[in-house]
Order: sequence, then C-alpha cells, then structure tokens
Amino acid sequence: MALDAGYFQMRNGKASVERSEFLEAIAAAHGTPIGRTIPKQGCKGKKPTYKIKVSPKGIAPIGLSYIRQIGVKPGEFVNVIIEDDSIILEASIPNENSQTDEVPFEAA
Repeated sequence: MALDAGYFQMRNGKASVERSEFLEAIAAAHGTPIGRTIPKQGCKGKKPTYKIKVSPKGIAPIGLSYIRQIGVKPGEFVNVIIEDDSIILEASIPNENSQTDEVPFEAA
C-alpha cells in the first residue's frame, strides 16, 4: 500500500518504503496526528541528528535524547522490531503475568 501511495525512495535501484511517513499520513487522515516529539526540558548531550554510526564491533549506541522521546527510563526495557531492513525501537510495556524478563529468540 505504501509503495502504491508513493511513500518510497529509490536507493541503489531498489524501492525503499518510507514506512514511518506512510503511517503518520494514515494517522493524520484519521484525525490522530503522530510524529517525533522532542522533550522541552533541557537535555544532556548532543541534539538528536537521527543518524547513528555503528562501531567497528557492530554496536550502534542510542543516545539519551532518542530514549526520552519514546518515554523509556533507565533500567526499563525496549522492544526491538526488525522489519524490511529497518530496526524499530519501542518502549516495552511490563507484563504482570511474566515471570522472567528474557524474551525468547526466534530464528529466521
């Protein structure tokens, strides 16, 4: 649907879907605009650039400003979703029935 609606960019001769923009447009059309919100209080560290460099060891550190935007506090968990060559981070909602904090690994 996103491709048909024109929410894509050509990268290396391949269509790359702009999923976030597409979902924001759907939400706005339904009267519920969503998007990035930057906290108004002072923020330690650098301002968000929405670009992170991966270290030689393969680690991509997420800065405090990004973590604050999704409402996660130190010690809380973040869900990692891998979808169409993208990594999506979202705040993890604690489950009262869960007895362990570990999430089972699903092999592809």
